[in-house]
Amino acid sequence: MRKRTFLMGGVATLVGVFSATASSALNWPLVTQEEFDREVAEGKSGSNKIEAPTPPVSGAPRIEIKRPDPSQQIKVPVSIVVTFVPQQDAKIDLASFRATYGSFIKLDITEKIKANAKLDESGLSAENVSLPSGKHTVTISIADDKGRIGNRVIAFTVA
Repeated sequence: MRKRTFLMGGVATLVGVFSATASSALNWPLVTQEEFDREVAEGKSGSNKIEAPTPPVSGAPRIEIKRPDPSQQIKVPVSIVVTFVPQQDAKIDLASFRATYGSFIKLDITEKIKANAKLDESGLSAENVSLPSGKHTVTISIADDKGRIGNRVIAFTVA
């Protein structure tokens, strides 16, 4: 009887581990509903002005959005694929990667992306990303080993 109890306990533990792993792989929030609501409220209050985009630095890495298509309305969960393209004379400095959310609150989401996405010198890939319905703005920056910083502002709408 003890052997059967031990075996069933082990099976139950494995099922629990697999269930937890599967559910954590489902969706992860790029921003929470509260963060989104804060961005919307700041935008409506007009207390913060949108800064002009930083002009491109000559020779800076390019940041290309492969997925999703920001010109189309997006459905969650979202797959995000971004590539970093350095100039021929440089390499991407991965430690320089930064991402912020919002035009008004400028919430640093760098660590959230690093914890949930694949990030390397060629770019980033994130699966099963969830976002509240509405308009969103994310700014990504990456530098090369020559200190040139490339920036990209991505605006998109989630259905």
